[in-house]
Amino acid sequence: MSRALASATRPRAAVVILLLSALCASATTVSPINIEMTAAGPNSRAQISVTNTSNQPIAIEPTTDALSITPTGTSSTHPSDDAFLILPAQALIQPGATQVFRVQYVGDPGMQQSRSFLITMTELPIRELTSNAGIQLMVSFAVAVNVAPITGHPSLSIVASGIKTVKTGKKKPYVVVENPTPVHALLKDADITLTGTSWSEHLAPAAIQNALGTGLVQPGTRREFILPADLPNGVHTVTARLLYPRVSE
Repeated sequence: MSRALASATRPRAAVVILLLSALCASATTVSPINIEMTAAGPNSRAQISVTNTSNQPIAIEPTTDALSITPTGTSSTHPSDDAFLILPAQALIQPGATQVFRVQYVGDPGMQQSRSFLITMTELPIRELTSNAGIQLMVSFAVAVNVAPITGHPSLSIVASGIKTVKTGKKKPYVVVENPTPVHALLKDADITLTGTSWSEHLAPAAIQNALGTGLVQPGTRREFILPADLPNGVHTVTARLLYPRVSE
């Protein structure tokens, strides 16, 4: 297959994470887009399926970057090629076909703190296609992967809450949550109840996930989230209560 692939520059920009919510816009679909793994045991293995819905063959190469997120949600990445064994290393996928990539975590099985990654499925140019007239658009899709220690449980608590004006000019409630544990936490697993003057609203996990995605809070960090709730007129202060379920043994 290598003779059919032209050289391509590996994407390093954090913008690949923006593609997580736009997979269906391309002739390539990737599933799943979020994976939870452990450092050892059966959950240290996973699969990623890439389907070619176009009428031309595509070539895909997976690469891995470690992911860090700031308290305001800004992400940064750096190469981490030794964290996973991904097979096949490259694949030529025919029109209408699906290629399954097998993912095995090969980092420290005794890791003491969760790590987060982006596995990027990069479409590579194929010489037979690029020699034709026209432009061939190359696309990369990022799969978010969290790897947790085999023991321990995450915890989330609210350390601040209030109201902020967002870019649209609307006022929205926000929370700052803290995860003091060595295991990553996901805000999508929480229940949040907001209370203001003569008003309250309950945000179930499904509503949080629909608006914010998984809401990753990495070990020992805080993160701010603007919440998907509309504030009635007359509500000038908001307090929040969070219920974060303990993960079963």
